[in-house]
Amino acid sequence: MNEAWEEAGIVGQIVGDRLGTYDYVKRGARLMVAVYLIEVVELESRWDEADVRERKWFSPAEATSLLKSHPVSDLFARTMERLGRR
Repeated sequence: MNEAWEEAGIVGQIVGDRLGTYDYVKRGARLMVAVYLIEVVELESRWDEADVRERKWFSPAEATSLLKSHPVSDLFARTMERLGRR
């Protein structure tokens, strides 16, 4: 939950188990990201990375389109199917 607050000012609760993972390369290092579903409880107006990151919300359809070339795209699609959304 620290990452959600630091990067987007989101306070919430993890819902269920880990949805999955994906790998990507950043500055020459291979990183693995664990993905969880979060129920948002509060949105802070200021957070650690507010000066360098912008928080935006998208519909599932918009997110699917924006993530089509991102390593998380397959995991996002499977999660939307499990939630009954496309």
